[in-house]
Amino acid sequence: MTYLRVAARRNECCKVLCTTCGGLPFLKGVMRAIGCSFVMTRPMSLSDETAIQLTDELKLLDPAPIDRADIEPYVRFLVCQIEYSLGVNFLSERLKGSWAGLVLESMIDHHARLVLNRDMRANTDKKTRSRLRDAKAMRLAIRDDAKARRDTEYRRGRES
Repeated sequence: MTYLRVAARRNECCKVLCTTCGGLPFLKGVMRAIGCSFVMTRPMSLSDETAIQLTDELKLLDPAPIDRADIEPYVRFLVCQIEYSLGVNFLSERLKGSWAGLVLESMIDHHARLVLNRDMRANTDKKTRSRLRDAKAMRLAIRDDAKARRDTEYRRGRES
């Protein structure tokens, strides 16, 4: 897929869910390059046949080490487009053992780390809120105790 190198040199948009172009110019260029008709069944979803053909092309992709960093974002974009249509399980099985399969595995690992970090942050936030609530309750108790002592001392002073 020499088109990936061309797209990288042209700096074509490959941002997943780009709100300006959706990456469609790049996707259409890829489809033209592999001789596949460009068919989307619903917004941002390739037809199954198109997605399968694109998956087969990605499985054959074995870029030179010098090109990998340049084309990896484009491969990630294509993997996302295929995943929207066919699902990650199909994609994992189909790309297993290929360079694109390694890209997919790194994407899955990255997502798992994001979810774990989000969950850890949520738990930390709960713990932090609990500690803040406890600290506030303690401050209020100390304040109320000090106020009670002052009131008691004031009353004693007035009684004497």
